[in-house]
Amino acid sequence: MKKLIFFSICLLVYLNGAAQAPSKTKLFFEKAYLRTDQDAYIAGNTLWYSAFLVNAQDNHFINTSKTLYVELVSADDNYQVQKQIIELNEGKGFGDFELDDSLKTGTYFLRAWTNWMRNFNDNFLFEKHLVIAAQKPKVGHDKLTKKSTPVATGNKAVNEVKSDAVLAFFPEGGSLLNDVPNIVAFKALNSNANASISGTVYNKENEAIAEFESKSNRGLFLFQPIAGEVYYAKGKIGASSFRTDLPKALEKGYALQVIEKDSLFQVVVKTNQQSNVLNKDVLLTASARGLTYVSQQFNLKNLQQGLKIYKNTLPQGVVSFTLYDAEGRPNCERLVFVENTNKSVNVEIANSSSSNKELIQVKTGDDKDNLSKSAFSIAVLKNTLALNGNTDIYSYLFLTSELRDEIEKPNQYFSLANTARKQDLNLLLLTQGWRNYLWQRIADTSFVVKDIPEQGITLSGTVSTKVGDKPIEGANVTIRAAGKEKSGLFWAKTDRNGNFFVDDAKFLGEQLFRVNAVNDKAKNVGWLKLDPLFKSNAVKPSLNKVSTELPENVSDKLFEQQDLLSKGKSMTEKTIELEEVKVKGNQPIIVADVLLNDFGYKDEVFDITDKDHDYQNLSHYLLANSKQAGADTGANNYIVFRYGGQIIYPRFVINGRSNDFFEDDNETLDEESMAADVEVRNNIYDTYLNMPMSDIKNVTIKHLVRATGGASKDYFVVFLTLREGATLGAKVNPVIVRLEGYYKAKEFFPSDVNKPNQPQNALVYWNPIVETDAKGTAEISFQPPADKTDYYINIQGINARGIPFVLEKRLDK
Repeated sequence: MKKLIFFSICLLVYLNGAAQAPSKTKLFFEKAYLRTDQDAYIAGNTLWYSAFLVNAQDNHFINTSKTLYVELVSADDNYQVQKQIIELNEGKGFGDFELDDSLKTGTYFLRAWTNWMRNFNDNFLFEKHLVIAAQKPKVGHDKLTKKSTPVATGNKAVNEVKSDAVLAFFPEGGSLLNDVPNIVAFKALNSNANASISGTVYNKENEAIAEFESKSNRGLFLFQPIAGEVYYAKGKIGASSFRTDLPKALEKGYALQVIEKDSLFQVVVKTNQQSNVLNKDVLLTASARGLTYVSQQFNLKNLQQGLKIYKNTLPQGVVSFTLYDAEGRPNCERLVFVENTNKSVNVEIANSSSSNKELIQVKTGDDKDNLSKSAFSIAVLKNTLALNGNTDIYSYLFLTSELRDEIEKPNQYFSLANTARKQDLNLLLLTQGWRNYLWQRIADTSFVVKDIPEQGITLSGTVSTKVGDKPIEGANVTIRAAGKEKSGLFWAKTDRNGNFFVDDAKFLGEQLFRVNAVNDKAKNVGWLKLDPLFKSNAVKPSLNKVSTELPENVSDKLFEQQDLLSKGKSMTEKTIELEEVKVKGNQPIIVADVLLNDFGYKDEVFDITDKDHDYQNLSHYLLANSKQAGADTGANNYIVFRYGGQIIYPRFVINGRSNDFFEDDNETLDEESMAADVEVRNNIYDTYLNMPMSDIKNVTIKHLVRATGGASKDYFVVFLTLREGATLGAKVNPVIVRLEGYYKAKEFFPSDVNKPNQPQNALVYWNPIVETDAKGTAEISFQPPADKTDYYINIQGINARGIPFVLEKRLDK
């Protein structure tokens, strides 16, 4: 008997990490899920999110990547509104977007990816659709409408004619076969999901062969094509007409039918006499998420032959049945969904109230009460204002992320209130098109692994000779935090190309670092140049999907919040971070948390041109052109400013960001701290005063006076506007540089809801990551708002078995 061969995703790849030799590893797959506190917002609100990274093949938390890229993009023009890079710890992380109050009403995409996911194009890109409404709608309110775009389909037999509607046909298993009864599913494209469908199938003589109808935009009918015939269908989708050709039937081959029963799937393999395949071997496989769970080879003895595949042999989620012929070629494919009740998760909530605290106890476990450790996020919202959509972690991991096309209201397929949910889900899977399943696309595509998983922040750069710019091998590079927040000490040695790498650095927010290169005798050696951090570019989706439809009452609730806002109640209490120093007239200026005033002293402003590039560096330029800057008489040859009989060392503001103050700003510093701060100052001067003029666009020198906090004091501040990449490209040794690490997320303060004039927001309490004990139990307490209101609790998480779970509960007050 000839042994059949089929494809299973289990490959070995070579990863070439930046700081290590190539290593051989098994190919793995990651999925990210971002859970937001709501799905619709008013501009000015804060969008809170938690992030889960899981093994795409079993949904267990995965630690292969520790860096997650998150962006908020406008659907209208694909403009990136905001971007954050967050740290993942054992597959869990969190962040927040403070939505600008000038955002326009519309649909926005929340996307997330790891650097490793880039190897697979957009196949594992997370994308969630949100609605944001402007703060000041027009009279009568702007109507929130859903913009739809054409949905791609893998069925090439769809012929759109000049008509108001299009209907696509999907034979079960992928193809029609002559003289064999086939189930044919159909789906209306670009139409209302609730539009009814009715139609008739005609042969080439325009004789009516079969009729079909559906009360929704999907349905099915039984059809047996006859050799030599071609067929078309025409009818109505709602009030619109359609005319579409049916897919051409095969003369020879196979057909596949799958019938779901309580504990098993009945798989029926069909053929016809013309195919001449009786008594030949075929192979039926059942695979899920790139892994094969069932593989049955058998001899086809009859024109119809059935097999029983028991559900307890299959994993939960989308499963693909594939039929291979005697040559190992895939002929038929059928997607089904498996719900294994013996692997489900129960979530229980008990709550108790006191005068100033609400206590919630959460228990997670399977239906046999075998509790296990879980991780989840929790949002508590006011019933009257809660704005939630139609997707959650369960429907995303098990369904939405597995299919190519956008799924509207995916939660409807798992809602116990939907008595037709199994039939609806079956129709959804029947109408996905040939090999439009995620894991079949992976199998059908050749991937080049060039983006490595990131285990932290990579600090990299080069060390080269001062003359000739030649690489220096074996230099010892140290990188340590030089600012107020200490983030540890990192060490690396340069390779023969002068490159150095630190792969697992971890720090939050913007921090000042001192980078130094020495030889084995601890002597400074060569020039240093740092590379930019986080070089992973955004993953762009290849298919613009139809926006996920939100509940019908979302518009009303958004407008209710808008009305509250218009009455003078702020939607959110912002935490304002002054990241840029903006100078307008004689307004106070904040530099490194110190308030300075301009008392009429004239600024010196220098716009740098090509002729200025002949100066050796910034120090040389200022001494030659500034009327106020003078040479330091000390050993370091720095510049100073003299005023009122004092020698004043300048402060630097680089591209709107100020550097930390040093020794004379705090007279209470001890001797050791003062010495450390002098070192920071000297390294700042070494970095910027030695910078070539070709890296600088503008220099502005301001004479300012401290306005508050102690006696009056004069300051000279040098504002530098640098060209892109100039800060990191400064060639000095040592280098002082500001680096932006992982996003430092804000903390949600539940007590704020009782303060006066607080946001009229639905959110009462938010905790992005809650981890239970070993028995699956966790307790959460929060302070309820002053107004007595009903609560809506939404919990989403994953247990230790890799099973996602969701719980929604309303608590009446």
